[in-house]
Amino acid sequence: MTDAGTETGPRDDHEAAAPPAAAPRAEPEDRWYEQSARDHPAASVLVVALLVALPVLVFVQGSGRWFYLDEWDFLSARSATNLGDLFRPHNENWSTIPILVYRGIFNVVHLHSYWPYEVPVVVAHLCVVGLLFVIMRRSGVNQWIALLAAGLLLFFGSGYENIVWGFQIGFTGALAFGLGQLVAADHDGPIGRRDGWGLALGLAALLCSSVAVTTVAVVGVATLLRRGWRAAAFHVVPLGVLYGIWYLLAKPSSPTNPFHTPTSQVARYVERWDVASVGDSLGHLGHWTVVGVALGAMIVVGLGLAWTRLGLRGIAQRQSMVVAMLVGFVVFTTLSGVGRWFFGTAYAASSRYLYLGVAFLLPAIGVAASTLVRRWRVMIPVVVVVMVAGVPGNIAAFDHQLPNATYTSVGQQYVNALASSPLIARVPAALRPSQGSYPDLTAGWLRTAWRQGWIDQHAVDPITASVVPVQLGIYQTDRPPPAGGHCQPVTSHLDLRPAVGDVFWVRPVSGHGVTLLPSFAVTTLSPAGTPNSYPVSFDPGYGNRFTVVVPGLWLRIKPNPTSLAPLALCR
Repeated sequence: MTDAGTETGPRDDHEAAAPPAAAPRAEPEDRWYEQSARDHPAASVLVVALLVALPVLVFVQGSGRWFYLDEWDFLSARSATNLGDLFRPHNENWSTIPILVYRGIFNVVHLHSYWPYEVPVVVAHLCVVGLLFVIMRRSGVNQWIALLAAGLLLFFGSGYENIVWGFQIGFTGALAFGLGQLVAADHDGPIGRRDGWGLALGLAALLCSSVAVTTVAVVGVATLLRRGWRAAAFHVVPLGVLYGIWYLLAKPSSPTNPFHTPTSQVARYVERWDVASVGDSLGHLGHWTVVGVALGAMIVVGLGLAWTRLGLRGIAQRQSMVVAMLVGFVVFTTLSGVGRWFFGTAYAASSRYLYLGVAFLLPAIGVAASTLVRRWRVMIPVVVVVMVAGVPGNIAAFDHQLPNATYTSVGQQYVNALASSPLIARVPAALRPSQGSYPDLTAGWLRTAWRQGWIDQHAVDPITASVVPVQLGIYQTDRPPPAGGHCQPVTSHLDLRPAVGDVFWVRPVSGHGVTLLPSFAVTTLSPAGTPNSYPVSFDPGYGNRFTVVVPGLWLRIKPNPTSLAPLALCR
């Protein structure tokens, strides 16, 4: 058996074992998935690489992390036994499986260690890498090229969020389950048990995140091309109906237009987002701009050669998954752009988007590279260099990930300081000490966590301790300001000595035509009238009513320099 990995020749038992006598002689095909692993050393090498990568990613590249931002929703605001918690969206995502994963791990280790929360996302990432190898091999890619292409994602540090941040089990899990459905649906013949397993994998993808909307579309395109509309409908329609029912009942947040930009202009922004996503994905995969350009050229030339030879029918039969993954890239970047365009095209280079973009492009890269080296053997070193040139830079990119070690240390001290503070017994249980950095972390949950021993005790430095009175002393809620209240602009700062129960609101200064609420910072003052704590920022997007709930505060309120709206304080 040779490793030709060609685009021609039979693919399944249902097809003829040899071409008709009148047809041109077909190159032999390595139907690797019907043979034992010993016949395919690249697959064996991949398995070893994945096993080695698991501890490396968890304990080396993912070391020093702690709970960050969205994770607090699953830790403190959800229950595995409450259907409302399991099906309530996180932002726009259906997150049942990530919630169950977090709740299961939390019940065992609580907040004493972070690495158990990393294991599921790393395992999902390794499954993605393995499935990409399978997809490329089934698309006729040479086994060593497929191994090399799939390996590019293995230590893709530019996409670190989807590799080592536990919370991203939502995105990476959806991609892994979605690719599993794609592989299960890739066969000839009628709908059978294998398709049933594929549909189950698609459902699991939906229960992870909205990334599944793209993966279901990918499966639909691939199945339509290879097997026709009935098989495509089997894999898409039930999941689409189920997602539609959930969407109508759960009412997830939808993309916003905070600046009331005309639709035509939004469409142009989304188009720029799509273009930027192509450049960002290839540029970060190659690490160097020139390598990213070379990868793009390789895709165009290689796919052009491969698909010209195959023709439309051959593409539909042998390259359906590659075509569908390219369609998936466009679908995913467009949906992301619709939801995030107002952050600017630079946001398209966010780690979580880069990872998914590269994953959708890798099968096309594999086919293109395999075609070039098969056509011109002299191209082998060139193709290999282009593909691996960015690997060292992407491994190094893990060192620049967020949150860094400083956040971990400060975060542990901060949560410890809040939970152990005597003030926490005097404030409302629903008070959220930091809705920006620690959303969904409430005073009531912190009291319980400290009492139950869920949080490790850490020494708290004076700087961290100094902000606790501000964080626990101001109860932020969302209620409209009273009619006829007195408002005053705050251009420099405003000092207050409030009593318990005093309330103030913030709004933009009248006459500026701004609808966004202004952000501001609060410090505590010493008896001498000088600040004795670091500024604590408040974002009125989480509520613009502020009630003082602890006595003895002396506060200085200042507009944030980055606020888009001038500050007016109302009482």
